[in-house]
Amino acid sequence: MIRRLAPLAAALAGLAMVASGCADDVADKATEKSIEKSLEDAGGGDADVDIDDDKVKIETSDGTVEAGSGELPDGFPADDVPVVDGEVVLGIAAGGGFQVSLTYDGSPADAYADAESTLTEAGLTVDEAMAGENS
Repeated sequence: MIRRLAPLAAALAGLAMVASGCADDVADKATEKSIEKSLEDAGGGDADVDIDDDKVKIETSDGTVEAGSGELPDGFPADDVPVVDGEVVLGIAAGGGFQVSLTYDGSPADAYADAESTLTEAGLTVDEAMAGENS
């Protein structure tokens, strides 16, 4: 299901810029309806798009994509899964799983090391097969 949301996530960065350029509610609503129709026409089923200031949230039957909210996606188990310090720029909740992208003040290697230690200190285990090239 995450793969089916990938096109939405890719478009979300551009939508966030559009949303920040919309100065009034009428423009926001027109943009929301246009995006909803485009998603439905592309075979994505019913979609609910909400543009609020510089935040964009798209909800479909496959899940939710949020950008610009600065917050973890609704339902993210923050009490059980700690994240490193940084600003959340994109959150996806789909199929009972989550994907979060955030800014990090440091190198990719430092970000990986910080994330790994944050998770292991909370009692979680890092799956080395999923760790990628930074491990």
